[in-house]
Amino acid sequence: MKTSLKKALIPFGVIVLGVVGAFASNANKQIEKPEAKMTGYYYDHTRPVGQKCVAIDVDCNPFSGEICTNQNPSNLIQYWGDTTEVGLQCSNELYLN
Repeated sequence: MKTSLKKALIPFGVIVLGVVGAFASNANKQIEKPEAKMTGYYYDHTRPVGQKCVAIDVDCNPFSGEICTNQNPSNLIQYWGDTTEVGLQCSNELYLN
């Protein structure tokens, strides 16, 4: 009887440990991931002067990489780091993370 009980509990224990380990490792990955969002701005020509740079959360940085855009080839929008309007754009280029 004791032997059959052990044989029944061992697979159950292995499954429980596997599930706990999976949740623990996933939680750890979520904790390690830094928040990459920052405030960027896109140029909206339909708004009044001085309000054409509209704020939006973007996954970009002000240092290096590819130019930060919305990654939509059919309606490509570049994101900027500052609200200062310079011609038909905002100022300070941002780069993709």
